[in-house]
Amino acid sequence: MSRRGAARVLARWLIGLGLLTGTASLAQAPAPPAAPPDVPSGPASIRGQVVHPTRPEATGGVELLLYALSASGQPGLRAGRSTPDGSFVFEGLSAAQDVAYLVGARFEGVPYPGARIRFAPGETLREVEVRVADVTRDPSALVLDELRLRLDFLGGSLNVTETLSVRNPGPRTVYVPAEARAGARPGVEMRLPEGAGDFRTPLGIPPEGLVREAGVLRWFGPVFAGPQDLEYAYGVPAGAGELVLSREIATAPHRLVVLAAASGPQPEAPGLVDAGETEIDGRPYRRYEGPAPRRRLALSLPVPPASRDASRVSRAEARVILDLDAAVVRVREEHVVEVTGDERVVAAPGARLVHVPVPEGARQLRFSADASSLGLVADPSGGLSLLGPLPPGESTLSLQYELDAGESFGRRFGAAVPLVSIYVADTGDLLLESDRLHRRRPVRTPDRTYAHLEAFEVGAEEQVRLSVRTLPRRASLSQRASLLVFAVLSVGVIGAVVAPLRRSSGAPAVPEGEGESAARRERDALYAALHDLEHDHETDKIEDEDYAAMRDEMRARAVALLRAEKESAQARRDAPPASVEPTCARCGAEVRPEDRFCASCGAPLAAPPESEARA
Repeated sequence: MSRRGAARVLARWLIGLGLLTGTASLAQAPAPPAAPPDVPSGPASIRGQVVHPTRPEATGGVELLLYALSASGQPGLRAGRSTPDGSFVFEGLSAAQDVAYLVGARFEGVPYPGARIRFAPGETLREVEVRVADVTRDPSALVLDELRLRLDFLGGSLNVTETLSVRNPGPRTVYVPAEARAGARPGVEMRLPEGAGDFRTPLGIPPEGLVREAGVLRWFGPVFAGPQDLEYAYGVPAGAGELVLSREIATAPHRLVVLAAASGPQPEAPGLVDAGETEIDGRPYRRYEGPAPRRRLALSLPVPPASRDASRVSRAEARVILDLDAAVVRVREEHVVEVTGDERVVAAPGARLVHVPVPEGARQLRFSADASSLGLVADPSGGLSLLGPLPPGESTLSLQYELDAGESFGRRFGAAVPLVSIYVADTGDLLLESDRLHRRRPVRTPDRTYAHLEAFEVGAEEQVRLSVRTLPRRASLSQRASLLVFAVLSVGVIGAVVAPLRRSSGAPAVPEGEGESAARRERDALYAALHDLEHDHETDKIEDEDYAAMRDEMRARAVALLRAEKESAQARRDAPPASVEPTCARCGAEVRPEDRFCASCGAPLAAPPESEARA
């Protein structure tokens, strides 16, 4: 088998076994890579045995396939054959815990999925069995246990996902090859409801043996021993009023289950019983159960009125959150959509309500659980679209993806957005620059601090760009804290040391008030340093312990300066006025302090203080 053919076969196995998980499904999902590279290499091995229930000699020379899927989404594929005794080994495999493996075989034209493997820490060897079986074309033993219908409104239509649970109680695989299907009896025959269109299967790959002709589904297998599910989806136009899903049932299942989105219309059918609420992919549904009708299934749903006026839909805000490391930029986005009026809005046929471009190179694209309720689909022209129904008021589409790290981030939003907010996880060494975005106060969460930037009235095709550069490594936080405290406190110390030297060198005395101005300058420098310290702490550039020590020391110095200024001012107010030469009160002639009478006119002078007289 070619690598391309093996990829398609294994994709079908992965759908049934649930290996391809983690991304939200869209109405138009891309097929997996046609020719994956080899699986990740490493020291591990998978050793196995092909097992046949009745013919052990048939297990030699069986074609084997090993599929690998890593956390990055990159698939890998390797082929091999079993030895004459049915054993096989795949060597040189990665033992990383984020790599999942699936081993399978192809026997008599039928692909058989084997074990799903993920190595445990320290484990380098796993042993598996791959069971194969003979093939029969007689489907009479097959049992249809359940038909499950999941109902979601998507734009102006009802999206129905059907899962048919089939059980094969026999030891042989039921399968009719393509060249023998004319006139052969299928294992399952199911007619689609009247008006059904847009038929889809998981990952866009039709299950092996599924044939659709004139609204009738026929499945010719392979149906392996035990239970197995057949899944497909389609859309039915849903105008206002009552929607009836009506169709004939050629092969009736034993049980009917209907899952309707809890926020939408609820179905009615004879024999259906409300079994309570359940959850699928994080979204609430009402579950209804009952026996399946034998000849005809008729399910009715009341459809509330909806408008197709797309002008009532606008973008209110876009929020982008960036987490960066050396190799990857992890992006989370929230697009807020606003609907005016009192009615829901749905897209007209072939149209869309909202288009959200996806950046080139984006990978690991994921969505919030409620994205499907907004009618999220992959847009044929690229990116994502919302078809509705969108309820009145605000709705939020959340998505996330990864990009390769670079020195800039650019984003177009596909429609005019009044407010764009970008939050960047601040690691303490980032330099952010943008001609369009304006800085706002950082936002602090319990575990991170984010730089906050905003842009207003962003155009539909305008690209908002942000330059992200890493600054050179700085001194350790403790060293930086010590240097900053030393620099601030040294202002006062230098002034105290230099002032006496200036006076002793014969320099003019410091005019009154100059010392006060120097103290004020030191205090202003302290206040500025405290402000910078608060900003550095908010942006995680200084650890909590260093921040507390620096803040307390700076505040203590500021308080000491303020107290010294107050004491100096009080001393100046309490000081006696400067002394002057005494004069005679009668004639104004100068007299000496020890004189008792004026030497000019002989008038008696005021007596000196008692202490001076004794002296």
